[in-house]
Amino acid sequence: MTLNYICISDLHCGAENSLLTPNEGSKSEPVDLIKVIGTALADLVKTIDPDANPDLILLGDAIDLSFSPPAIANAVLVGVLKSLFGSAESPHLCPFERVIFVPGNHDHELWTAERFSKKSDAPQTFSYWSHTTPAFKAPEDMGTSNVLDEALTLAGLSTPVHVYYPNFGLRNADHSKAIILHHGHYFESLYLSMSRLGAAVSGGHSYPKTLEVMEKANGAFVDFIWSTVGDSGQMGSDVSLAYQYLLSGGAAAYFQRRIAALLTTTMLSKMPLPQVGPVRDTLQDINTGIVDYVAGSFGQLARFSYQTSLTYDTAGGIADYMNGPTVAQFKQEQMDEPPNDMSLIFGHTHKPFEDRLALDAYPNAVGVVNTGGWVLDTTLLATVEGASAVFIDDDLNVGVLKLFAPPANGETIPVSVSGFDGPGTENPMVDKLKSALAATQEQWDKVAEVAAETYTAKQTHIIKLLEAADAEARRKEALL
Repeated sequence: MTLNYICISDLHCGAENSLLTPNEGSKSEPVDLIKVIGTALADLVKTIDPDANPDLILLGDAIDLSFSPPAIANAVLVGVLKSLFGSAESPHLCPFERVIFVPGNHDHELWTAERFSKKSDAPQTFSYWSHTTPAFKAPEDMGTSNVLDEALTLAGLSTPVHVYYPNFGLRNADHSKAIILHHGHYFESLYLSMSRLGAAVSGGHSYPKTLEVMEKANGAFVDFIWSTVGDSGQMGSDVSLAYQYLLSGGAAAYFQRRIAALLTTTMLSKMPLPQVGPVRDTLQDINTGIVDYVAGSFGQLARFSYQTSLTYDTAGGIADYMNGPTVAQFKQEQMDEPPNDMSLIFGHTHKPFEDRLALDAYPNAVGVVNTGGWVLDTTLLATVEGASAVFIDDDLNVGVLKLFAPPANGETIPVSVSGFDGPGTENPMVDKLKSALAATQEQWDKVAEVAAETYTAKQTHIIKLLEAADAEARRKEALL
């Protein structure tokens, strides 16, 4: 057995609610949590396979371009990379061979940037103007991320970052076994709003039949709402003040009004409309309704269901995505039928779990893993949030290392190993992980201890931010 991949997601570097973003001081100085995880992970990997040089899969939202300026997000990411990768200065760390990057909603703009900066000598595995990539092409046949390549360089590394979107796929030689890795945003209907709007206008199908159609319709919407606000001057500053505007009542109301006003101003500046009061008022009413809809839908997202690992709506979204456009992608890439042994790995909701789902298009139940997230989405600690790392071997066996979770009633949650195969099922990757964890237990006990301290400190930080956000919102309302 050879360890080929380690997958993590939802680092949200730069966001104030990320456990990886320092609460004070230099944003480029790695926090203690990632330092102890980097060291423990390196020893764990060497215990599993002394000769392993796995690829690191960043499954979306590596940086948070909604709630942090790009420079800050990148500075935090560089610190994280220094703590994870081996280099001349830190040869004891994990020597990852390369990075596979699958953009999420909060760093979707990196995919847009790559699409429009593709060079003539880049691998021609997909059309210059394609909105998506193949899932199963070899990494050397794919493009690389200029932004993340530079982040690796700043970290003192030369590791290439290969980009797939929206799916990265692994399969065996006869295509009987496969894994799809997708960030998970397209499992929620809010991210398909433009498809639904287009269907309402045209009377056509609301759910896209292919991933290319899905991304073409909704990609710009994902960029605008979730992947550019941190770079938007004062509007970005307002959002950053209340990192989660739905958690702060006064800041939420102020933010929604401000977004509507900015939309109105932008439309009047770009459209041949008369600059008169009635037109502005009408546009303002329309945009206020749109913002209210988006904010209301945002509040219903799975990440805000703090006690449920997988909501009913998200399970339905997985079924739609896997049964429809993903099956179409299989056929586009020489897989006439969905594989007998299918696995799905995603993040996005920030709540790690492992299970199996019966999906119509697949002959057997699909193994599902959620990688969780490195954030504290609420001032509460009694949630099912947390983060996992997913390990994949050369036979596409999947094992899960549950890295950390919020302390329960003040009790530290230990690091553990699991999978979706069920008791009594042979899984060499899970067995190897359990053995390696036991051999490096002391280091992982330290990880659990530092994680509990980090959660508590982040909770205090968030409460202060929200109090400041409400105070600022009340001040600005008084000035209007």
